Amino acid sequence: MENNIQFLGLDDFEETEKTKMQLLAERHYEKFSRDLQGKLILHAKKHKKEGNRHMYSFHARVQKPSNLINVEGSDWELEKALHKVLVKVENRIQDKFKTKGK
Repeated sequence: MENNIQFLGLDDFEETEKTKMQLLAERHYEKFSRDLQGKLILHAKKHKKEGNRHMYSFHARVQKPSNLINVEGSDWELEKALHKVLVKVENRIQDKFKTKGK
């Protein structure tokens, strides 16, 4: 499954953050890969520090030869930002392929 998830822009992130992102991405990928088999590409960005915290933004893309899904999102908390984006991916797949409730 790891070869179906690719992270870009991880140079600014600590190892613990990378591990959290990988686990969360794998969990969500399991869910939506039932409906759409494709490669999940996540471009992560850790913005400059504001006081004691950072702004995190993610751009997600699910690539398949016949389909392309792009979403983005951001938040002040790493897990929350990534979760928002991955839920948007799931919703976009459900809307595009009408798999909600099946």
